[in-house]
Amino acid sequence: MIQIEPLGWDSNFFHRTIGRCHLHGVLDQQAIPDLNHRGFDTIYIFSNVEQLNFHPASIPLTDTKLTLHKSIHPLGNITPNPTDFAHPTQANPALEALFLSSGQYSRYKTDPVFTPMFEPFYREWLHKALDKSFADEFVTTGPPNHPSGLLVLKKTGKSMHISIIAVDTNLKGKGIGRSLINFAEDAARKSKFKSLTVDTQEKNIEAMRFYTAMGFEVERRLFVYHWHGGRSFTSTGHEDYGFSNPPRRKN
Repeated sequence: MIQIEPLGWDSNFFHRTIGRCHLHGVLDQQAIPDLNHRGFDTIYIFSNVEQLNFHPASIPLTDTKLTLHKSIHPLGNITPNPTDFAHPTQANPALEALFLSSGQYSRYKTDPVFTPMFEPFYREWLHKALDKSFADEFVTTGPPNHPSGLLVLKKTGKSMHISIIAVDTNLKGKGIGRSLINFAEDAARKSKFKSLTVDTQEKNIEAMRFYTAMGFEVERRLFVYHWHGGRSFTSTGHEDYGFSNPPRRKN
């Protein structure tokens, strides 16, 4: 039987019963129908191999997630000028727009079930990052009311992780992204981490070119599938029972 972990925060936010499972090989096709009887509206399925038995109409591939890493030398001399960076504590329209732009390839935007909730989800993420619930460091470049770039860092057990990085589309190619990566490297070094990591989507070619140019290498590839058993969202964010399975009663 597939082991599925209930996700309380996701379930509460999206008003769906959501779980997550990790597959370390090809799932037996006979086990797929079991998903319908596990009591979940949505299951995030993370797999280290492509699941060719999954029918794309019922269990679509929503993301090919790449984790990249860069080794950090403890004696490096990157010291970004602290006056070039601001530490915001409140959102404003320009900061919100820049933060939302970082999720253009997010599975919460590309999956039509979640698309209507993409912006509320990222706005919640922004506020949690600003109050440091979901972040250890949040910096921006440029004027506070119209930032040119932003960076959100989170410490993990083994590395400093780039949760969000974004640059104003009209200002790309001016070294802002490089400056943000330099800041991240220095933050990792100060915290005694030996590596800097970041996740991106394989289809985000522009990001992959940038990270490769900055010395990152692919560490892991995960195929991410979304199984939905009952409910979708309408354009207003309210739930709609648009699938063939009947709605499940919440306890």
